[in-house]
Amino acid sequence: FVKMLGDLGFSNATTGIITFISIFFEIPFLYFSHKLYRKATLWTWLLIGMAINAVRFTCLGFAETLPLILLINIPTVSVMGCFEFFPALYLNDAVDEKLKGSAQSALNLSFAGGAKLLGSLLGGFLGDTYGLQTGFICCGCILAITFLVLFIPCRRLAKREPRAAK
Repeated sequence: FVKMLGDLGFSNATTGIITFISIFFEIPFLYFSHKLYRKATLWTWLLIGMAINAVRFTCLGFAETLPLILLINIPTVSVMGCFEFFPALYLNDAVDEKLKGSAQSALNLSFAGGAKLLGSLLGGFLGDTYGLQTGFICCGCILAITFLVLFIPCRRLAKREPRAAK
């Protein structure tokens, strides 16, 4: 993402502003996240995160102006919540007390380690091969296809899951 901004001619200061705005939007999200988390099952939140991220990546592939990039980047916090924060809350509710540390470590390893590593490698390959904006569009399409493939299994799991009620 930062490389794309540099390729579009944005300075490091502009990149810092975009990062600050993204982080700023985390504050209300974190404040209301427990209420949001209880509104749906984890499986539904994962689907929502995939859909938002697919649209976000695809839109980033077409964005060339700072206001548009800022607007598109705002949902980043909700994507982070769907893939990092809500699963952590789910594990805290669903896993036996003795296994919570291991479960949280496995979540962090899979998201912060494996998923970011694989995503960075694939995104870097697509960006180098086809250009960064085309790479973003390809990643958005991959997310959309993944959403479609996982929609029915996630909906089935969501129906079996009792609502997170505590």
